[in-house]
Amino acid sequence: MSKVRIFQINHAKIDLEATTFADTMFRVNFGKVTQEDIDNVYALVFEGTMNTCDLEEIFHLCNDKRPVGYYPLGGMNSMSVGDLVEVDGTLYQCNMIGFSKSDFDISNL
Repeated sequence: MSKVRIFQINHAKIDLEATTFADTMFRVNFGKVTQEDIDNVYALVFEGTMNTCDLEEIFHLCNDKRPVGYYPLGGMNSMSVGDLVEVDGTLYQCNMIGFSKSDFDISNL
């Protein structure tokens, strides 16, 4: 069993009419998320245990089977590019292809 937490962009915290939305989404889609983005627009959407520590399997579980307690923002979002996944204390960012380790500080989320 692995301890898993998943964080997604809370679009309600971004002014959709301002350039901040476009700027933030550009950074997310191209793997250039900043600590400021993490502090200001990300929110916890899942905290619990899973029977795997494999990131690709967690990705598929969140998109296909929706684990109990997984509440993506807006009720519709699946796991996608820019989402943060913490597995047993190690943080990763979901990229266009695969995941990369992240050293963002998520203690304020």
